[in-house]
Amino acid sequence: MPPDRLVTERLILRRFNRRDVGPLADAVHDSLAALNEWLPWAHPGYRREDAANYVRDSLEAWKEAGPTTMPFGARTTSADTLGISRSGRSHG
Repeated sequence: MPPDRLVTERLILRRFNRRDVGPLADAVHDSLAALNEWLPWAHPGYRREDAANYVRDSLEAWKEAGPTTMPFGARTTSADTLGISRSGRSHG
């Protein structure tokens, strides 16, 4: 299994943790116009509970089969999220 965290000079890749729920929910709401067109789980009714479920499911999937999603970002900015989805898994 890969490490929980990979760090370079400009990038941090790490697995989700519970502290990511609020920022994830905020990022979805802030980006709804762009996300909504392409991702059916990104809708105006998206709730903090949806983000919590996604983070929980990501942590469980990490334990079962390795990384499926990882937040990432430049060291000086808030994290974006990179998702590598297996068939049959979805966000939200």
